Amino acid sequence: MTQQIEVVDSAERSRYEVLVEGDVAGHLGHRTPREGVVEFPHTVVEDAFAGRGLAARLVRHALDAARAAGLQVVPTCPYVRAWIGKHPDYADLVTPVVEVVDGQAAQVGTLGVRRVLPRRGRRLVGAWCFADHLGPAEVDPDRSPGVGPHPHCGLATVTWLLEGELLHRDSLGTEQPIRPGQLNLMTAGRGVQHAEEGTGYAGPFEGVQLWVAQPDATRSGPAAFEHHAELPRLDLGAGTGTVLLGAFADAVSPARRDTELVGVELRLHGTADLPLRPDFEYALVGLRGAVELDGVHLGPGQLAYLGAGADELRVRVPERGRALLLGGVPFAEEVLMFWNFVGRDRAELAEAARAWNAGDDRFGRLGSPLPRFVAPPAPWPA
Repeated sequence: MTQQIEVVDSAERSRYEVLVEGDVAGHLGHRTPREGVVEFPHTVVEDAFAGRGLAARLVRHALDAARAAGLQVVPTCPYVRAWIGKHPDYADLVTPVVEVVDGQAAQVGTLGVRRVLPRRGRRLVGAWCFADHLGPAEVDPDRSPGVGPHPHCGLATVTWLLEGELLHRDSLGTEQPIRPGQLNLMTAGRGVQHAEEGTGYAGPFEGVQLWVAQPDATRSGPAAFEHHAELPRLDLGAGTGTVLLGAFADAVSPARRDTELVGVELRLHGTADLPLRPDFEYALVGLRGAVELDGVHLGPGQLAYLGAGADELRVRVPERGRALLLGGVPFAEEVLMFWNFVGRDRAELAEAARAWNAGDDRFGRLGSPLPRFVAPPAPWPA
C-alpha cells in the first residue's frame, strides 16, 4: 500500500514539513536574513522515517519554492549544500553569504551597548544567540557598569573584557572579579540569577557579553560557573587569536561547551588566513578598527555573517584592530527568546518569568547592593 506523502510550508514555525499519512516525519528550517534571500539552516528526519528519501524531497520542494518566488538561497545546512552539489541545476540559486548587520544601540544597566545578535533575520550563529558589544566608555565608582540581579535559563553567559573590571555574583555563591584576558562562563540550565557589579575601578571600559543556547540535553540541568584566568593563544602571523570557547587550529579552550562551537578574539595588524570548519556557520563581530573580508568592510559594533561551507577566511586589517570570530554547527533545535530566557515555546518562557517575579526558589537567592530587575510582560497575547 502506497503511503500518502506531502510537503507543506509551516510558516508559523518557519519550516517546511514532510507529512507521512498526516504525521510530521521531518522538517527543513527556513529564515530570511535579508530581502530576496532565504536561508536553510537545518534538515531533520525522524528516526522512524529514515531511509525513505524524505530529506531529499524536502530540499527539492524548498528549492523549487525559492526559485518560483525569485529568491536566492543560503544553504547553511550541510545536507542542503551536499544535495545542491549533486544537483547542479540548482546551483544558480546559491548566493554569496557575507552580509553585514549593524548593531542596535541599547542600554544595559548603566552602560550603552551595540547589540548584533539577535537581529531581524539573524537570530543565531551556531548556538550563539546573543552578542552585545559593551562600551567603550569611561567609568568610575560613581558611574560603574553595573547590572542588578536578574535570572537566566536555557543558556550560558560568556563575559569577555577588552578593558576594565567587573565583579560577578550569582546564586551559586560565586563572587568572581574579571579583567581583560580572563573568561567568565555561567551555565544557567533550569535557572540561576546573577549580578555584575563595579569594583571601584576608574578608567576605560569595554567588553563583550555573549549567550549560548543550551541544547535539550543540558538546558534543564543544574546551573554552574567557571572562571578561566588564562586561555590558549595562537600566533596568526599578522596578529594573535585567543580561544574563548571550543577549538581553533591547534588550540582548545578549557571552558565548557554543550554544542560544537567556537569563539576566538582576534588582534590583527595585517592580513591573516583563518582556518574554518566547513560544517560550521560563522560570523565576525567588529570590536576595534576596520576589518576587510571579501571586499566587505566591517566596523566596531557590526556583525558580518559568513555562512558555512568554507575551510578558510582571509581577513585584512589595514591598521591594528580587534574582532571576534563566532562559529558553530547550525543549531537544529527550535529556539525562542524572551527577556533573559531561552526556551522552546511561549508557555515555558511565561512560566520562567512568573517564577522569577514571584521569588520562586528556582533561580536561587542572591544578595547584591544593586536593585533586582522585574521581568516585563510577555510580548505576545495572554
